[in-house]
Amino acid sequence: MVTVRGAPEPYSSFPMSVNTGAWDECVQICFLKYSCFLAYSNSSLMCVLYGAGDVRKIRNDQEESETLEKVSFKIETTNKCSSDPSGMFDGMLSSFKNSKFNTAEIITSENYYEVKIISENITDCGMQIRPEIDFSVSILGLFMFILVILLQQDTSSFPRHRHFPGKKD
Repeated sequence: MVTVRGAPEPYSSFPMSVNTGAWDECVQICFLKYSCFLAYSNSSLMCVLYGAGDVRKIRNDQEESETLEKVSFKIETTNKCSSDPSGMFDGMLSSFKNSKFNTAEIITSENYYEVKIISENITDCGMQIRPEIDFSVSILGLFMFILVILLQQDTSSFPRHRHFPGKKD
């Protein structure tokens, strides 16, 4: 497990579980849980666990925040720990056997850690491809889509005004 300062971006993350507990406990649970890829916590003793594919962007905090936000990635490495987390992630892949996702790659930038998921399970067509799955979902776009659907429905059944008992029109 490699721990860095930061927090998952809410618009690109969907936790598999939210618990309470100390940070060391949180990391240990993620380490032992087969499907866990990332643990997140802050000063409120909240422990949030994410599986592979549940998180795409993690804020890269250069300085410690007031809320002590931090994440711990489960990665496979033979490298010794580096003082620079980006050095730990360069070329690093995490494997998830017997999962719909085979590999996770962590790409480091100044502001974010971006998780790229690669699936190699698409072999039914005989093609050997490595599709990259993009989990970014625009919440605003989804809301607008639902709004358009609702507006296109027949509105003739909706009342034009309401009649309240005891009130004369």
